[in-house]
Amino acid sequence: MSNAQKFTVNVYNFAQLPKEAKQVIIQRNIDSGWYDNSSHEQADYNHSLSVFASAFNSISGSLIVGEVAKDQIVQAINRAVQIKAKANPYFEESLQSKYNGVINTIEDAIEVAQNCPFTGVCTDFYLMDTIIKYLDGTAYQELPVKALLSKAKAHGRNELAKQCRYYKSRKHVEESLNEYCEDLFFVDGTKVPQCLYVA
Repeated sequence: MSNAQKFTVNVYNFAQLPKEAKQVIIQRNIDSGWYDNSSHEQADYNHSLSVFASAFNSISGSLIVGEVAKDQIVQAINRAVQIKAKANPYFEESLQSKYNGVINTIEDAIEVAQNCPFTGVCTDFYLMDTIIKYLDGTAYQELPVKALLSKAKAHGRNELAKQCRYYKSRKHVEESLNEYCEDLFFVDGTKVPQCLYVA
């Protein structure tokens, strides 16, 4: 007769754990950097900034203001979307069908600027938020173009820093664990070894 004994151990997914155990797991993931996307965000921002510079650095007349300045900015946004179109045939097709392949009005420039015109990711908007407010007349009307572009880049850096801080925060790690974590844990937050999983 076998002397083997059976026993039951309760295991939990992250959402089912008591608060103390969750805090142990959150801290463990903060220490490991598992859910820290800040390096990826920085790389995306650098790409956005590169296209922004290519499109806007050729604006002539750094002290221009008013309608002349807005026309120059519309042309710069058009240069940006042409760069994106060369790299993305799907975007090129959309640009052609919706705008006849060119951005030449303030209204179209605002619309395309709201949809990540450089790389297609949200770091584009970190830079374009200031430009959009200038074009639609809600802010920065007194600024010449050079100062406006400096403010746009400063705003972009601030938004990047804010997002990177969020990626390192307990809030982000907890949200990520709730949404993505498929591991099982003992009640104290210790991870259940894969060898104990039942197929």
